[in-house]
Amino acid sequence: MNDFDKIFSHLGKDILLEEYLSGRLFYHPPTGIWNQKLRFEEIKNAWQNVSDKIIKKENNYDKIGLYVHIPFCQRRCIYCQFDGFPEAREEQHRLYIKCLENEIKLLDFPKRVKFNSVYIGGGTPSILSPQNLIKLFNMLYKHFGLSQVRQIAIDIHPETTTLEKIKIFKDFGVNRVTVGVQSLDQNLLKATHRIQEKKSVLDTYYNLRKIGIQYINIDIMAGLPGQTIISFIATLKETLKLKPDTVHINVFTPDIITPFHLSGKRLTPSELRERVIMGRLAYKIISDAHLDIIEKSGSDSSNIQMYNLDKFNSSILGIGYAALSHANNNLLYLKEFNYKSYLNSMKNRSFPNLLGYRLDSTLEMRAHVIKNLEMFGYVSYALFEKIFKKNMKQVFKKEIGFLARTSRIKNDREKLEIAKTKHLENEICPIIFYDNSVLKQMIRNTKSRSELYSDQYFELLFLASSLSTPCSSI
Repeated sequence: MNDFDKIFSHLGKDILLEEYLSGRLFYHPPTGIWNQKLRFEEIKNAWQNVSDKIIKKENNYDKIGLYVHIPFCQRRCIYCQFDGFPEAREEQHRLYIKCLENEIKLLDFPKRVKFNSVYIGGGTPSILSPQNLIKLFNMLYKHFGLSQVRQIAIDIHPETTTLEKIKIFKDFGVNRVTVGVQSLDQNLLKATHRIQEKKSVLDTYYNLRKIGIQYINIDIMAGLPGQTIISFIATLKETLKLKPDTVHINVFTPDIITPFHLSGKRLTPSELRERVIMGRLAYKIISDAHLDIIEKSGSDSSNIQMYNLDKFNSSILGIGYAALSHANNNLLYLKEFNYKSYLNSMKNRSFPNLLGYRLDSTLEMRAHVIKNLEMFGYVSYALFEKIFKKNMKQVFKKEIGFLARTSRIKNDREKLEIAKTKHLENEICPIIFYDNSVLKQMIRNTKSRSELYSDQYFELLFLASSLSTPCSSI
């Protein structure tokens, strides 16, 4: 039995390995190692490079998206993994929108660049008043090229969404709305500090249909503290009766920034096991109902922005406090997690502190392979060559050879495909393609925070670091 097989042999016993793999491979390099301090001049230059290539049609696969972060909410739920905070005062919302405009003016993004998607997330964007929503949309249309946008999407909370706000969404071209339902179990909602009544969920859904919002996605949480499999399945089946266009399952991961973790609580082995079962059952039930698993299809009803990022390494310009950005072949970065500092910087028309990771074509190639394997289970050799003008089999000869020898992949003329022989291959195999220096940083992080990671997760990183080809040699 080789080292790779040894890791897989633990899967039935080691729930923690699934706990720390599932849903964590969002960017390459992962956000946990973005430790390079960036200057605003670098940000400007990066977006100028991206814009030039799009305008000159040198990168037809960069389907650039605009992300706008609204950090406010009524109350922070204990499972929240995003940087948001309770703030219901309208004057603070107006101040934030003014700061957004100052940020946009500082960036001075070329309006000739036509965005493919807009996503307004949070937090709770629907907490904004009708007047502030109108200001926000007018500002976006004024400063960005949205004449050819394929999708404008927004996240909403049923308790803060009115018929008037839905009409505003429709008037400004919103064609996809994500309703954060999470659960219909009132006892569970109360225990997780979420303010929500079933009636508001139903009213919001039917109002969205009434006004003619084209696509409705419903978010549901799996594996919450105290949640049972019976309760989860009941919520899912009741949601499916509404016939939404897509349903997205967010499997609870108790990251260190969640209020759950910060309060000193941990999931028990039994809760971890049930969390895994809920996730597996959900995808079967949703597939049987013939609904999209949203990030994977690329259809108009799906989350197009995330699909483009996963499939094509597309750029995402993040606007607002704590927003993440990906400038293709240039930078990954985010703004510091200090809201007061962000406001002060924007009031003074200066950019806040930035933390990120400088990219080159080799890191983008790795990201392409990793995200396609994780999200879709395969990588198209033809698409890789069209994007990067290189032969993937030659670039990753060592990694592909290793996976082939361990019978983890199907390697034909058209694509590299994961052999679905065992659970979690879609999460484990991509790690073999991680850059060597990235893996070493991840190992250092794992050692320093050993209580958060399983032994098998550490072993997997160590194995991958011995196989990964150094970036400079590609």
